[in-house]
Amino acid sequence: MTKNDVKISEIVFRLCPYTAKGTTMAYTDFCFSGLFKIRDAMIVKSHNENGLRVVYPIKYCKNGSTTQTFAPIKKEIAIEMERQILEAYKERIK
Repeated sequence: MTKNDVKISEIVFRLCPYTAKGTTMAYTDFCFSGLFKIRDAMIVKSHNENGLRVVYPIKYCKNGSTTQTFAPIKKEIAIEMERQILEAYKERIK
């Protein structure tokens, strides 16, 4: 799979009320290339060039540890997924 194969669709955003200290801007559900439905990813403030990033779902375990339930392995795929999701988010909040 290459970045040209990545198609993010069926994007739903749940916007979070803005607070000066909060970093979570929204939660999102989306479909990845018609293969997987990912729920509860977060759009968070970041210090990167566009000011936002996508954090994929995290499961909290009883012992206090966390594990990421979805994570792209290839960097180019991760970058393209984030680009498409953030583009849709920016369009939504216009």
